[in-house]
Amino acid sequence: MSPTNQSYIIEEIVEERLRQDTEWGFPRESMTNLSHAMMILSDVYGEACKALVTHLTCPKHLESKRIGLYFDLRKELVRTAAVAVSIIEHMDGKHIAEGKNHERDAGEK
Repeated sequence: MSPTNQSYIIEEIVEERLRQDTEWGFPRESMTNLSHAMMILSDVYGEACKALVTHLTCPKHLESKRIGLYFDLRKELVRTAAVAVSIIEHMDGKHIAEGKNHERDAGEK
């Protein structure tokens, strides 16, 4: 994957995070409970899996539909990544509020 493509994908995830904040607000109350936040993530991930199955089971002769399903899957994957980022934001914010250091170990990258 080229760095340009990767940068574009990251920008899409950031845009989706901003859209989520506009729609649900930040901090989102449901994200403050980690187990509930993970249920939200699994729900969004489930939608991505459903989009994948729909794409893979679409007959080859319906090429225009398959292309649309590809973009549905891609959209769901961006949403999934944005929800995961939101969970990390909430976790980091909680640690900062509690006065804990959330930085990674020096050896991790």
